[in-house]
Amino acid sequence: MNGYGVPPVPIRFYCEDDKHQLEKFRCSPRSPKWKLPPERIIQEAPSVIDDAGIEILVAEDGTQIVGVAVFAITDKPSCYVSSIGVGLERQNQGIGKSLKRAVMVVAADRYPGLGVESEVHRLNTYMLRINSGLLAETTVNADSREYLVTFVKAIVVPEDEDMSVTGAP
Repeated sequence: MNGYGVPPVPIRFYCEDDKHQLEKFRCSPRSPKWKLPPERIIQEAPSVIDDAGIEILVAEDGTQIVGVAVFAITDKPSCYVSSIGVGLERQNQGIGKSLKRAVMVVAADRYPGLGVESEVHRLNTYMLRINSGLLAETTVNADSREYLVTFVKAIVVPEDEDMSVTGAP
């Protein structure tokens, strides 16, 4: 297995060959409107990856990218997940949870015990369920009551589990 966690598909770091797929990546049915910003973040990520310290993990089935996580780990240290998206045809198959776990493992590899933070729209029941399953602390965003802030400790994976990633930066 090439990837993190026990994904239904391998998860690896983004490479330049993925750019075209990410720029056209669809994970939103276009409504309601709160679903569009995460998709745009994914589509724009290849153009800002070098400038903003952005990192991208992709879930791949064969040659098709079916899920994406966009995040940044800083030297503060902190980890912020900007977006996690799963292609429309592959939603509800555990790919989103595997991507979130993969971000947590990458963060823990660099800074054990680091917290992983993200914002989730209050109506995004899928991601709220994923975060709940990962024991995330959730509070209302002080700037926008439409969004919740989630915080979960990055996990260190036991040595006997296959958590290697391909294409690590």
